[in-house]
Amino acid sequence: MEMGSTPAREQLLLQVDRELSPREAARIEAHLGACWSCRARVSKIEKAIADFIDFDSAVLTPHLSSPPNGWQPFDRKLQQVAAKSGRR
Repeated sequence: MEMGSTPAREQLLLQVDRELSPREAARIEAHLGACWSCRARVSKIEKAIADFIDFDSAVLTPHLSSPPNGWQPFDRKLQQVAAKSGRR
């Protein structure tokens, strides 16, 4: 993104999620300070995320049941896969 140019939607989402490099984040923040349109887009992104979290908490999560053997076998398997791949 060049200084003053409108950031892509993906860049705004990465900014909201704090996944941009410090340099790119500063550039986006500077743009947001001067651009009402982009600030409104960021606000809509944040509202959409908040709405999804509310929906998940109120509708989806209450209807999920635990696996028949609980979560421990899954956790063990996940740890085994992570260990094999060198991740922890």
